[in-house]
Amino acid sequence: DVPPDSADALAASLRALDTAGLRITVARSAGGEPAAGLRSVELQLVGDDRKGIVSSLTRILAMRMVSIENMHTEIIISPGTGRRSFKVMAHLLVPAGLTNEQLHAELDGLASEMMLDVALGDRPRA
Repeated sequence: DVPPDSADALAASLRALDTAGLRITVARSAGGEPAAGLRSVELQLVGDDRKGIVSSLTRILAMRMVSIENMHTEIIISPGTGRRSFKVMAHLLVPAGLTNEQLHAELDGLASEMMLDVALGDRPRA
């Protein structure tokens, strides 16, 4: 995602990577609005770092036909205790018929099992 006035420069830089043996495809999108029948939702998930969080999360989302538009994960180390927390921030495309409350209920099992905090909210339009 780049501002429109930077798109051509980014595309040229990415295409230059073709010489390094990478296959690059660049496409412009209308952007802004999700496809018909989908709505944009923000997800934040935080808890103690442990194996399997992303795998379990993506399995649940896939079962409900939720697409991940983008996802950022990070490990946060508490300066005082050295405790490692895992944080997921994601923009999801959720079927219009699936409410945030229903999706949250689906994620509650994961949250309870792995001691995670989950927050969902509609994503503001750009």
